[in-house]
Amino acid sequence: TAYGEEEFFTTNEVGEQPMVTTSSGSNITATSATLLGQIVSVGDDTIFQHGHCWSVNDTTPTINDSLTSLGATGVGPFTSNVSNLVENTTYYYCAYAISSFGLVYGNVMSFSTTNGEPTVVTIGSNNITASTVDLEGDITGIGDASISQHGHCWSTSSSPTTNDDNTT
Repeated sequence: TAYGEEEFFTTNEVGEQPMVTTSSGSNITATSATLLGQIVSVGDDTIFQHGHCWSVNDTTPTINDSLTSLGATGVGPFTSNVSNLVENTTYYYCAYAISSFGLVYGNVMSFSTTNGEPTVVTIGSNNITASTVDLEGDITGIGDASISQHGHCWSTSSSPTTNDDNTT
């Protein structure tokens, strides 16, 4: 047996990692939200876990914070439905993906839960006479439940409430 000169080489231990992006949240209520993300590339191996992670206290959340675990996946969009949130709270979140070549995070985004109440805007009044007026308003958000009643309230004092004169 004859051998040539001995040569040395080093293999690349790190393959291409997955690529993931974070998208805007939607359907945000006082206690829940829908978070969106996308696997742009799986890299050099399959993704065995993906989802979203979020935090209230940390502006750069990790999988050590709260998370969804959506399992294995390929390229494409994904959704995490998050519940048991605290009302009137700002959450920081990002998408993540894990393969044998590492853990990657998407860009960090934020959303704020609501207080659950509907929102309205008083627009104004017109067609004013000695005994009548047309009042205008707009419901700009229904909150976390359907609206059962709406209208206007008025008083000769400031800050009228539904205990004063009102329409329904």
